[in-house]
Amino acid sequence: MVKDKRYKVLKTLFEGNNVPSFEYMLEIVPLSTIRQDLKTNYSSLKKKMEHPELFSLKELFHIADLIECNSDLLVQLATKEYSKRKRNKK
Repeated sequence: MVKDKRYKVLKTLFEGNNVPSFEYMLEIVPLSTIRQDLKTNYSSLKKKMEHPELFSLKELFHIADLIECNSDLLVQLATKEYSKRKRNKK
């Protein structure tokens, strides 16, 4: 399987700490491409991109494999987004 070249752009952005949210990732790589590579349902992936705390660690590790970046970066991003959302609710 040939990997989409846009994942390399995401890798560079992640390594430079320039990815502010999971939804920002979709500006680089379309949801349909990620969905196809993860072999998952489109609507559930869309919901998880909007609410990253719903991702399992296994799914985050798989996305990290697609991007070829350290999985810790995705876990940290999910944690950061969840904390921000939690603070905004208060």
